[in-house]
Amino acid sequence: MPPAPDGLVSRLVTYPIGVDEPDSCPLLDDIRQAKLDDEDLALLALPQVCKLIAGVSAGSPYLSGLIRQSPERFVNLLRCDPEAQLATLIDELDHSSLSVGTMTELMVELRKFKSQAALLTALCDLGGIWPIMTVTDALTRVADAATAQAVSFLFREAQRNGDSRLSRPGEEVRLHRTGNGEARRL
Repeated sequence: MPPAPDGLVSRLVTYPIGVDEPDSCPLLDDIRQAKLDDEDLALLALPQVCKLIAGVSAGSPYLSGLIRQSPERFVNLLRCDPEAQLATLIDELDHSSLSVGTMTELMVELRKFKSQAALLTALCDLGGIWPIMTVTDALTRVADAATAQAVSFLFREAQRNGDSRLSRPGEEVRLHRTGNGEARRL
C-alpha cells in the first residue's frame, strides 16, 4: 500500500543530520530484516525515508530502539496521518485502561502508549511535519492522557477497596480532560 497523500512520509520536509551514506545505515539494515512485504520494503527504499532513518540512527539510540523493537509499527507510522494517529493512540489508551485490573497491567498499557506516542511525535518533529507548537501540544496531550488514566485507575482502585469518601456506591469514577489541559472528575 503506497503512502497516503496526507501520510507522514509524504509530508517530510526536513531530516535529522545523519550519515553521508544512508544506505549503509545499520538501523535500516535491521528494519529490512523484519518480516515486511514488498510494499513496505519499497517504502523503506524511498530516499526521504532512508535519510530519516539514518538521522534517527545517528542521533537517537532511544528512537532507534523503538524502531528496532517494532519495524512494522514504524512502517505503519510512515503511512499514517499523524494527527489522526495521535488521536487514535489517545482513544485506545482511554479504552484499554478501563479494562485493566491491576497496576502492573496499567503500567504496561502506559508504557506501550508512551513509546508509540514518542516515536510518532519525534518523527513529526524531526521530519519538519509539525512546527514546535504542534509538537508541544502533542506532548501535552500525551501527558494529559497518561495522567488522567493513571489517576482514574487510582480512583477506581480506591472505590473497589471501599473508600467511600470518593463517590457514592456504584458510581463510576473517571476523569475528563478539558481543552486547556485540566482534568475534571466526571
